[in-house]
Amino acid sequence: MKFRALVLASIGALALAACGQSGTYYEKSPEQVMKAIEKVRVPTALMGRSINNFRVSRPLDDTVLIVLTDSRGKELYRIVNQVEADGAGSRVITQAQTPDGKALNAKLDSHHANMMNQFTNEIVASAIEGRSFDMMFATNPAAKAMIGNNPEMQTHIQASNEAMLAISEMEQDIEQMRFEKKYGDDWGKSAGSEQGGWGN
Repeated sequence: MKFRALVLASIGALALAACGQSGTYYEKSPEQVMKAIEKVRVPTALMGRSINNFRVSRPLDDTVLIVLTDSRGKELYRIVNQVEADGAGSRVITQAQTPDGKALNAKLDSHHANMMNQFTNEIVASAIEGRSFDMMFATNPAAKAMIGNNPEMQTHIQASNEAMLAISEMEQDIEQMRFEKKYGDDWGKSAGSEQGGWGN
């Protein structure tokens, strides 16, 4: 069960990283939050040419895993989301990690690790809140202050966000078709089964 060991290592790293942090609170039940994350739209077009697609699984009852992959399905990064009940709502601890479950600062310099963490936090927040990913990082107070009083800028940014997501999803579909043409369309189905290690 190598995959399960990796997931548990990822959760362990997440727990250590979360010491002193309380995660982000949402007024939704844990199940609602996890279902929302499972429907995530990842803007791969903004993530560099190596990241072409992603897959989502729920390896543990309180965890949703988003795996960012290259065109051959190889894992490049993962976004681990641990969800716990908090009163009538939920608390979500999110961390971007390397495939071996280490925090990104083990692979990237602090500036790029910080940018990637902001990026992944916005991916997850937009999914939970049921809105488009915001290239200006809607969770960033400075971005909110800059565009908050400018409706025209808000409209342009929203249109750009939607266009970027549409391009990302089109690229993901193209990569999926290329992959299935080369390896067959049943490969992805078997990889998504519990026997394949990923679960559903």
